[in-house]
Amino acid sequence: MHKHQYIKVEKGIGHIGKMLGDIYFSIQKPTQTLEQIKNKLVKNSETLLLSRNLFIENSFIELPEKEAILQFVNDKNSDDNILILTGRAGNGKTALLSELQQILKNENSLYLSIKSDSFTITSKESLSNNFEIDDLHEAIVQLSKKEQVVILIDQLDALSLTLSSNREPINIVLEFIQSLKGSENINIVISIREYDLKNDPLLKKINDTNKITMDLLSEEIVKDKLNVIIKKHGALPSTLLELLRTPLHLSLFLELNFEDASHTTIKTLQDLYQRFWEQKILDKTVDKELQKSTIELIDKIVVEIDSSKKIEVPKLYFEDDYPDAIYFLKSNHILLEQDNKFTFFHQTFYDYIFAKEFVKSRKSLFEYISNSDQSIEIRERIKQIVEFLRATEPEKCLSQLEEILYSGNIRFHIKLLIISYLGNIDNPSEDEFTFLHQLFEKEEKFLQYFLESWISIGWLKYFYQAGYFAKEYLETYNLKYRPEVFINKDTDLALEILEQYPQIESRNEAIAVALARLEFWNSRAFELFLKNHQNLKEDQRVNHWYDDILKKLIKYNIDFVIEKVFENIFSEIDDIENFDRKELFEHDLYDIFKKILEKEPIKVIEYSLITINKIIIKTKYETKKEYLIDDSTFGESSMWQFDFGLYNIWRFYKKILDKLLLIAEKDRTSFLTILHPYQNSRYINLLAFSIFGYSTDPKKYKDEIFQLLTNEKLLEEIQESFDVGYKLTKLLKESFLLFDDEEKKHIFATITKINPKWKLKHFWEKCSGNLRGYKQYIYFLQLPIDDISKFGHLKVFQELQRKFHDYKERVPHKSNFSLIGTPIDKEVYEKMNLETWKQSMTVFDKKKTREKNRDIMRGGMSQHSRQFQDEVKNSPDRFYSFLFEIRDDISADYLSSGLNGLIEVNYSNEKVIELIKCYMDVDDRHLQQSIIRAIERIMQKNTFDSVFIDIFENYKDIEYEGFKRDKKFQSIHDHMSTSINSMRGVLAEALPFILKYVNDDFKNKERVIQLVKEVITDKSDYVKFGLLRTIGEISKFDTTLYLSFVMDLIAQDKSGQIRLYLLEHLNYLVLNALINYKEFFEHLSITINYISLLEDYNKSDASDYGKYLGMLLFFNYTKKQTSVIYDLLNQGIETNENIVKGIVSQAFSNEIVSGNETRVNLAKEYILKFKDDESAEWHYKYSLEKLHNLKLIENDFEFVTELAKSISIQKDSRHFWEYLKHEYYQNFMLSDKILDIIQTFLSSDNSNADVHYYRDTELIAFILELYSRAKIESKKVRCLDLMDQFLMSDKYRSSTKELLEQ
Repeated sequence: MHKHQYIKVEKGIGHIGKMLGDIYFSIQKPTQTLEQIKNKLVKNSETLLLSRNLFIENSFIELPEKEAILQFVNDKNSDDNILILTGRAGNGKTALLSELQQILKNENSLYLSIKSDSFTITSKESLSNNFEIDDLHEAIVQLSKKEQVVILIDQLDALSLTLSSNREPINIVLEFIQSLKGSENINIVISIREYDLKNDPLLKKINDTNKITMDLLSEEIVKDKLNVIIKKHGALPSTLLELLRTPLHLSLFLELNFEDASHTTIKTLQDLYQRFWEQKILDKTVDKELQKSTIELIDKIVVEIDSSKKIEVPKLYFEDDYPDAIYFLKSNHILLEQDNKFTFFHQTFYDYIFAKEFVKSRKSLFEYISNSDQSIEIRERIKQIVEFLRATEPEKCLSQLEEILYSGNIRFHIKLLIISYLGNIDNPSEDEFTFLHQLFEKEEKFLQYFLESWISIGWLKYFYQAGYFAKEYLETYNLKYRPEVFINKDTDLALEILEQYPQIESRNEAIAVALARLEFWNSRAFELFLKNHQNLKEDQRVNHWYDDILKKLIKYNIDFVIEKVFENIFSEIDDIENFDRKELFEHDLYDIFKKILEKEPIKVIEYSLITINKIIIKTKYETKKEYLIDDSTFGESSMWQFDFGLYNIWRFYKKILDKLLLIAEKDRTSFLTILHPYQNSRYINLLAFSIFGYSTDPKKYKDEIFQLLTNEKLLEEIQESFDVGYKLTKLLKESFLLFDDEEKKHIFATITKINPKWKLKHFWEKCSGNLRGYKQYIYFLQLPIDDISKFGHLKVFQELQRKFHDYKERVPHKSNFSLIGTPIDKEVYEKMNLETWKQSMTVFDKKKTREKNRDIMRGGMSQHSRQFQDEVKNSPDRFYSFLFEIRDDISADYLSSGLNGLIEVNYSNEKVIELIKCYMDVDDRHLQQSIIRAIERIMQKNTFDSVFIDIFENYKDIEYEGFKRDKKFQSIHDHMSTSINSMRGVLAEALPFILKYVNDDFKNKERVIQLVKEVITDKSDYVKFGLLRTIGEISKFDTTLYLSFVMDLIAQDKSGQIRLYLLEHLNYLVLNALINYKEFFEHLSITINYISLLEDYNKSDASDYGKYLGMLLFFNYTKKQTSVIYDLLNQGIETNENIVKGIVSQAFSNEIVSGNETRVNLAKEYILKFKDDESAEWHYKYSLEKLHNLKLIENDFEFVTELAKSISIQKDSRHFWEYLKHEYYQNFMLSDKILDIIQTFLSSDNSNADVHYYRDTELIAFILELYSRAKIESKKVRCLDLMDQFLMSDKYRSSTKELLEQ
């Protein structure tokens, strides 16, 4: 059985559940005994039990959610004791809860169930009264002390639906739930519609708990249940399979007998009910009189339901006249009884019977619809009637449909329903096509509606023969992709249409899309593809479809696919100038490669080796090696270390390697034949295939291995630290005993001749001294000591053993990520003492960089110094004195790392200052910057030393040695970036912190002030921006000095750039009366002009600062509505769109919520002013939540109505609907006004609005919700009017139809 996990969440307010209960329900001792209470609970919980769907149960359909719910119910130790069962209406939530109750009943478990749509809840007491208990809450608490209690609450959303203007019932149930939340030995299961759970604010209170969502049955479950039928009669038609994904439909189907393949004719629910009727009601074994009275009873119940408009009818009306028929229908689970009322097992069965009787009575469908309320509820009934009419009286059916479609009194949603129904007819007649053709000539729009709904293959030949695939129809009605829909239903006809396709722009797309969907290829389809192959391949719009076509062709002509795949790859290799391994083998091509490799391994491998050889030739690089050649694509030190995981080209190589190893193991001849062209290759990544292949069975490949092991240059140059070299050393070990003495002697002779050029190189990690003999030692380690002695190499081996005593053989390192590693292994770092650290720092200095090493995973000094920083951070006391000792002998990078490590760990300020004094004279920019950063950190921890001033005075003239920007215009971002990475910028940033500590020290304060003044007058703006970052700190202890510095900085500002950065400071100054508004407005004017200049050079700065400037302008305008600020505001609006964004942002975020009438009105004015401005449209989506709870619909309906006309909202209205829904749930009395707003929205001229980027289901679902809650007929009519308008809109029709059909 398919298992579901339920989600755990924290208790939230659950831990006060009992407290809530105690407060909410008065606690008193129950007047009944616990046993009496238990009986009352069970007795009054029968309502839900009667909702069991016995068809589902008797068919043994195990709903996959059932096990997850049982798991929850049986979990007595859950922190969260509430489970929500949600999903769309009709997915079986009630049936599942009913079955759960039956299980609990069978197990004698203690439970109670509340069926929300059947209980009367008007007060707190009434909830208890439904169970004939004095205090339900207290009773449950008392019972839970003895045994587990399970509470089932079905259709909680019904309370919200039935009493939309009265929230008391749902509040009572919710507070009852909350009072028991978190209680031990009590589990609560609640079913609720997905829409209500998501949108009703009250229900959101329980939306943070365990949740299971019920969906349609999976195709696998359906096929499993029908396994016998499928085995006997073949696969199910797709339409039938989709129909049976609904549990009720599947259970009905399983009730029927199928001796032949007649089940394949079932395409609709009506077909299913017709078969059900024939086998259940018209069963030949049933007594004729009983059969007659049963049909008569059913007819009378249908009439009563229709006339009363209620789904339940009194039992009293029928029990005396039809006792046997009642018994028959009940025993077959067709008729259900509850509270002395009858109802059918499902609403759709009633619709079926109604339609059947309607047609038999020869009534007019047009008159029935005209005289009805034309509500949403009759849609299914109309479809059923049309189906019956078409089957029995086709001419009358067309006549009725004509009357309906041409009538001005029939709602559009019903007309569209009929058009959609016609588009789904599987076997249309000539008369029906003639009817449609005439309809389209009279009402051209109907053609568009039909084509949008048309999915039936039956219509295709008519439309093709009538010329609807001519150029004008293809483009006007978007028919160009229609063959794709039918390519697998009538392949030859679809191909014929594609063959005759006119030369339109989308011709390639139409052919590619259709062929990519084709499941079973034939010669005709292949011929069409060949004829258009080059066009499809070269058309960028259909590239992905082209790859899909190749995938489908594998079954039909794999040789063609192999040829085209590698033709494409070879072309890519030739075309790529600066070769990038990421560009080869995009996902679809790699996917095709994997499929053809499985089907034709030998041929694909041969092509692949040619591919690899081509790539290596193109990407090989020069090294000091004389024999072996490496490449940058499959590089020995990259692909293998990443375990082939980063790029598809590496995965391609790995697939070939894996497949070759299988061949090598099973078929020596084939393996050697495949690799024969490359047996003398010097390319390491081609040679790898042989080395790994031979390793599968060394005995089988003894001769080939011998050739490898006696290749002196190969043994000399291959690196055992990488996979290929490591595999070769292991191959030596595994194969050596296979050789005779003469061959062994030859191998030893080859090893002893090895003379790598790097042998005199010093590497302290591996040995003391140089590396002479290192390679020989590695190979000797693979050989038996007896053979080493026997062939006279024992003495040499022992000498090498002493020399390389620290050597440990390691499997080559693997990495799943792209970070550069340290140059030394972690285990080595753990053992290093201070002397070893010092020695390593001399090895990894600026003279040795990782760029000289092709091992991309091994870093150099940079990574080594970062490791040193981590070691200092972890053991500061151990390294503190050491940091003094290495001052003059080691690269300053290590000094900087050591200092940074101490700062990171918050080491003693006093000790760090001593180290700074030691390092302050070292001439290294990186270290000097670290010292300045360290001084900042120390001062932030309230520690100061006068030496800091000395350091700043010494460092102030150091020029920036970082990157130099060539561009003439330097933006704020440019200056900041340069400043942060420069010595003088960092120094300037720290000056305000020093001022804080010398504020009472006149002499030192003057020294620091002088340093600040030098920064202010510095010719390099990036230095000023260092000071600008922290200048606000000065205002905290000396406002006068702060003001002076700000004004001095502004005096140096010729462009407005510094003013722009100081906007927040200027606003502070004017608000605190440190400058006057006249000065402030002059500064704002200059910044406005600068913003327009900035837009051309740095859009990011222009956006950020422009928006803030707009916010500031509007903020000041709402405070002082003078002509000066008004003019400035308009100057900003005309100058830059980012200023507009800022104005709208300020209006939404601060002004409209301020509560100040003037500011609120100005906010509304400007929100409406820019409602169609493209630059500000973001706020008309994501800032609308700021309007929540402002009661604007009640108090300023005109504002919201105008807002609804916004083109920005028309483009993406989701957040506007969220706003309307939120306001509606706060006050249900707003429904009429909200309907007016929606009408305004729909009626507005939105011709300039883009097509939606999303499905508009939120809006349509909201209108349906308003419709379902409406108690007044006029309000329902308004909702239906809106629904019709949405259906008439090309923009909203698809989403509206989708929801209506659900």
